[in-house]
Amino acid sequence: MKKLLVVTMLLTIVLTLASCSKKEETGFPEGMTYSENDAVDFMFFYPEDWTLDRNDGMVSARVSDKDHSNVSVTVFTSPEGVVDIEGYLKDTYLGYVKENFPDLEMLSENEKTTLGGVDARQNVFSATVAGEKYQFLQVITYRYGYIYILTYTSTAEGFDSHTEEVQKIIKEFKFN
Repeated sequence: MKKLLVVTMLLTIVLTLASCSKKEETGFPEGMTYSENDAVDFMFFYPEDWTLDRNDGMVSARVSDKDHSNVSVTVFTSPEGVVDIEGYLKDTYLGYVKENFPDLEMLSENEKTTLGGVDARQNVFSATVAGEKYQFLQVITYRYGYIYILTYTSTAEGFDSHTEEVQKIIKEFKFN
């Protein structure tokens, strides 16, 4: 009986350490988890108490069922002729955003930042969607022929309530 108890305890310890090792190997930030997805070339960390919404090439996590504030990452092939972030912003981005949000109000435009260690630009704007005012923060980068857009979306009144969490998501974003 003692042998069985010792073996069970050792097995429990080994399994506990093995489950922790993945978090240590991937460098999990405290209080965060990430979306595992072989279809993307990045690690998207989000707060443990958020809900993973989508994980199929586009990755998205939302705050809760009651608060639909969310962060998503979309990736697409760079438009023809675009070979850097500046080219995308100048030739494509602003026209697309203005076309889709007629009452667009840019709150900050093309602030230099990084995403996963890659040169990026951050834009914050507000617009009306389905009769409600929303605010959007987008961090946009160009990498190896692809455009990556990390977007935080919230109602205008709730936008500031998740700033700290969103900044941590941006900071912890990693390319594989």
